[in-house]
Amino acid sequence: MESKTISMFMIKDRIIQMFRLMDELFWQPQESELCMKEYLYVRKRIKVIALTYILSLGSSYMGFILVPLLTEGENLVVEFYRPKHIPYIALYLFQCYIGLSHLIGGSFCFDIILYSTMMHTAAQLRILNKVIQGAFDIKIQTEEDLKKFKLLMRRCIEHHDFLLKYIKTIDERYASALGTFFITMFMCNVVDSYRFTTSTYLLATFRSFSYVVSSITLIFFMCYFIPAQSLQDEETQWYIKWHRKHSTQLGKSARAFILVNGTSTALSQNR
Repeated sequence: MESKTISMFMIKDRIIQMFRLMDELFWQPQESELCMKEYLYVRKRIKVIALTYILSLGSSYMGFILVPLLTEGENLVVEFYRPKHIPYIALYLFQCYIGLSHLIGGSFCFDIILYSTMMHTAAQLRILNKVIQGAFDIKIQTEEDLKKFKLLMRRCIEHHDFLLKYIKTIDERYASALGTFFITMFMCNVVDSYRFTTSTYLLATFRSFSYVVSSITLIFFMCYFIPAQSLQDEETQWYIKWHRKHSTQLGKSARAFILVNGTSTALSQNR
């Protein structure tokens, strides 16, 4: 959690910049009914994940702070040297505050921001795929229809190019923080897995078990792996649909679109 808290301060300007790009260049929900449906779906998912996150890590946190109170003697959450002039309860509450502030201000914010960013980007790719599919179903009968088709293609190509760069930016912005966090979590999970299998004290066993389950199931899978895979799947769908399915069926404009879907700059300059 400390690595996430530090990372939030170190990359806060970059995160703000990414949110500004989302606000300025993402297709907004008011643009169409399709965008509105996708945004509502993503926001519903974010609410569910946020609530699940709070309940899961909250139970793990409660296990850590309750075990010292339910055991004999004056035990702290994390044992260290205690000056005699400082009351036990003051040190205990201080440790509880540190853990809670790191959980809410660091871990929760970092994970939900990253999850939200990936899910909104995946939604943009879904919207883009559906817009392109609908565009190719339109019959072009007049010069005006052809002009509108070309403008739509150009807009879609440029948006796709932007999304590819945005995905790369996500990777660059969060790579160092996630790398440090994964190493830390791996070591913590190894230690708590050992405690879980060897401890004879029920509360200590529950504490280690809840920590391992919440960190692996919730943080790794729900906040990182699933949204990242969703983002990868939507990006892959672009190539599956347009390279394999339509490349032999469509005319010159469509084939040109397929060939340059990842490099819109050259196409924009030629036009």
